[in-house]
This record gives sequence, structure tokens and C-alpha cells, in this order.
Amino acid sequence: MYFLPIDAQDFIFQWYERYEMAEFDKFIYLWMSFNAWLSKHTKTKNKTDREMIEEFKKTDQANYIELIKQDSELNNNVEWLCENGVLNYRNETIIKPKNIDDFNGIVECIYAIRCNLFHGSYKRDVPIDRKTVAKGTEILAGIYGPILKRERQQIARLKLAQWEASKRL
Repeated sequence: MYFLPIDAQDFIFQWYERYEMAEFDKFIYLWMSFNAWLSKHTKTKNKTDREMIEEFKKTDQANYIELIKQDSELNNNVEWLCENGVLNYRNETIIKPKNIDDFNGIVECIYAIRCNLFHGSYKRDVPIDRKTVAKGTEILAGIYGPILKRERQQIARLKLAQWEASKRL
């Protein structure tokens, strides 16, 4: 089977844009973009999702927490997560952030949602599963969306600079 080469940046943006299409699919599409972004921006080579998540939890925590606090909807979704948590179906424990400042706990919940969804533990017809995935989607979008926005702006500036340089030649 032959695969056409796809620019990594286009791949990241395509998955991000698809996350808006459907309910559980939103999380899956968003995660695919985020996961590709993680693989591009984490230092360890040949890393697992867990390793990338551990590295992500160590970066810019204060900025992400401030972002959560400034956005009332994002704040409400994180508070819901703090109250309800996420059932980790693998070991049947509940993962909860301690509070809105517990970025590690928030990321762990998002990762647990990913694992539950990707490994078939969530069901579309179970209301709490649907609500948990919806909350997780909103939280991940609220954290990751601004990251991608900054990258798009940087790429646009770079393309403009390249275009202006080519005009001078």
C-alpha cells in the first residue's frame, strides 16, 4: 500500500478542524491533532502517549491554570471534573483533580478520557459517558486551542516573511 506524504503541520490542522464534527468524534479528532502536536513538541524520541503526557504536564502549568481561570466556561468544566472525576475503566478508580490549580490532575483526567474512549470503555448511550467526553473535549479544546492559534500565527508570519523575501530577489 502506498501512502502519499502528508505535511505534518497540515495533518495537525486537519485533525483539529475535524474535532468540531460530532460528539465522541470531537474528542477523537481533537486528540489526534493534540497527539500529533505532542509528538512534534516533546523532546523524547519514540515516545509513548504516556511519556508525552508526562512531559506536557511539566510545561507552562501556570499559564494553563491562568487560562482556565480566565475563561468562565472552561473554569466551570474543570470544576465539574473536580466534583465528578473520570472513572478509569482499566483499574476502576476515579481520577479527580484536587482543584482548579491541579493541572496534573486535569491532564490525567483528559488522558483517562482518551484511554476509556480509545479502548472502547465509553458508550454513546450512557449519559455520564457522553457528559464526561463532552466536558473533556471542552477542556482539551480550551487548553490546546490557544496553543494551536499561536502556532498558526507564527506560521503565517513566517510565510509572509518568506513571501516578502522572495519579492526582493
